[in-house]
Amino acid sequence: MVTFLIRSTEFLDPAVYEVGRRVTVVGPVAGDVERKIDDVTYRYPVVESRRLELTIPITRTRRTP
Repeated sequence: MVTFLIRSTEFLDPAVYEVGRRVTVVGPVAGDVERKIDDVTYRYPVVESRRLELTIPITRTRRTP
């Protein structure tokens, strides 16, 4: 899993794009930003969104022979 930030001109509803949801984003990398979590600074790539889709979770079923 990769952590990155998405820059979009559209409103991205936090109730829809909640933490843990997987997305597919297409667009150029527009640089990076630094964000701090506790006392550690992390650098995240920023993708300029041209297309954004939620990934539908795959549910696996166990087959019995």
